[in-house]
Amino acid sequence: MQKTDLRNINLNLLVVLQALLDRGSVSGAAEQLNLSQPAVSRSLGQLRELFEDELFVRVPHGIVPTARAETLVTPLSEMLHSTIDLLTKQTFDPADTTRIFRVATTDYGATAALGPALNNFMSQAPKAGLEIIPFDEDIFETLASGKVDLALYGSDQVPSNLRSQWLFDEDYVCLVRKGHPALPQGTRAASNIAMTLKDYIAWPHALVTVFGGRRGVVDTILAKQNKTRRVTVWIPYFSVAPLLIVNTDAILTIPSRIASAFDDMPSLVQMRAPFEIERFRYFLLWHERADKDPALVWLRALLESNLKSQ
Repeated sequence: MQKTDLRNINLNLLVVLQALLDRGSVSGAAEQLNLSQPAVSRSLGQLRELFEDELFVRVPHGIVPTARAETLVTPLSEMLHSTIDLLTKQTFDPADTTRIFRVATTDYGATAALGPALNNFMSQAPKAGLEIIPFDEDIFETLASGKVDLALYGSDQVPSNLRSQWLFDEDYVCLVRKGHPALPQGTRAASNIAMTLKDYIAWPHALVTVFGGRRGVVDTILAKQNKTRRVTVWIPYFSVAPLLIVNTDAILTIPSRIASAFDDMPSLVQMRAPFEIERFRYFLLWHERADKDPALVWLRALLESNLKSQ
């Protein structure tokens, strides 16, 4: 069977054919389409050439389809309805979706950004799922491929083909065990007390390095003052690091939202660092191809609104 080249076909003729099948007369089809009868008649002539069949024959009260035209009724209707669906703006109802959303992040992002929104996510989209994907150095390519819907990211450097949405600014605090020698004697709550630089340098440190390495933002700050600290533990997990130091004299300098997650743990105490650490901005990222996806528009708004309501 020889294939027809769609470039040479006026697809509006198929709309006329559907109207003729619906109404059973040229005048009725013209009324339905808001066209003149001569225009519909001309279209019928072109349809006859296209299908190489009369398609309709005259009877006293209008026209009736030929056998060929009758075979077109179902596939034509399905095609036109599919085309309408294709061109109709997508709608999204979180209550009905069974979609599994895939978000790439570290354990920090899961705790600081996803955790506050999870209850509302489950309430608004009870049939949906949320899969947290490890954040890695290939995340920009993973977003572009569509394997991940969104990513949580803590840097201003974003490729031009990605969209971003600011979520919050984050600062740092120090965590130490209750009774740590750097705490003023008898202090139980020290979130407003700054550790001295002398103590900060004197005691060992734990360092969270998501992508590896032996230095962090604090080491850069200290180097400008010709100072160094002694890191004895490197760990890639924000949420585990506080548990790691709870029985040691190690100091952990960590984003405040992670530290706050351990507020109910009396064996850990927050202190301010002895120097200013520049806050970092935290963003939601997605690829431009998903910019208008109504499901992701909903999820982005959900995450943003929950964080702003805190």
